[in-house]
Amino acid sequence: MPKKWNGKKDKLRWTLAGLSILNDTKSGEPLLYGYLELKGDLKGKLDSAAMHTNANASSSITIGKALSSHAYRFDILYYGDKPIGDFAKSESIKKRTFYNTGEKLKVQDTRAVRYSLEPGPSALTIRTAELINYFDTFFNQNPQELLNRGGDSILDFLQYRSLVVTKVEIVEQWHRQGKSLIREIKSIEPYVFGVKAATIPYDEFKTWGVQAEGKLLSDLILTDDYYRRVITINSTLIAPGQSNQAWILLQSDIWPTLHSDLTQ
Repeated sequence: MPKKWNGKKDKLRWTLAGLSILNDTKSGEPLLYGYLELKGDLKGKLDSAAMHTNANASSSITIGKALSSHAYRFDILYYGDKPIGDFAKSESIKKRTFYNTGEKLKVQDTRAVRYSLEPGPSALTIRTAELINYFDTFFNQNPQELLNRGGDSILDFLQYRSLVVTKVEIVEQWHRQGKSLIREIKSIEPYVFGVKAATIPYDEFKTWGVQAEGKLLSDLILTDDYYRRVITINSTLIAPGQSNQAWILLQSDIWPTLHSDLTQ
């Protein structure tokens, strides 16, 4: 991965110049597939393409930012036009250049959290059933809101019976700023007879003004007085039996490491 350097006294600037794509042949010999110069559309795509991260990483990091972070194992192959074949020399160059610039990767600490409203092992499951029923009532009265969003999978059900909303999946973006936690609902995904019927942006759902208990349903789902099952944190699947523990850890003052016993 070539980089261009620009230094003056104690100040150093660098940019990614390109990517060399390599692999080993069956005989163990290195094989160069090609070289991609990082500029124009390619650089823009890397800077905007989100990475698939586990539950302990920031969901806002892009491939470009990850490559720039140097938070991975790498060796120096060339320095200028000179090949570097010595491990000790490579480590020395890394310490004097990459890790001594004062630059740090600045990425907002975020988590993408997906959870579902569905019956579960909690005294709050009755409350969850009430919320699902509110969705059920609304979509039976307004089935076009699902059909207009590609909910063709429910057409067969409409010919014979009323719709039955079996669960609702909700996607949120959680932002950590110090000890402050900001939750932002991104989308709502109702399931009819166990089949995903549509993905509805939360901002649009709010404009519908769906009422329940004298309040907006969009506000009720922001409360914590119902059972929810955490499905994924970023791209990490959470084991069903560990959903409650994962939710508690997410709401703690400082996000701890979610260990593998919470995942499946």
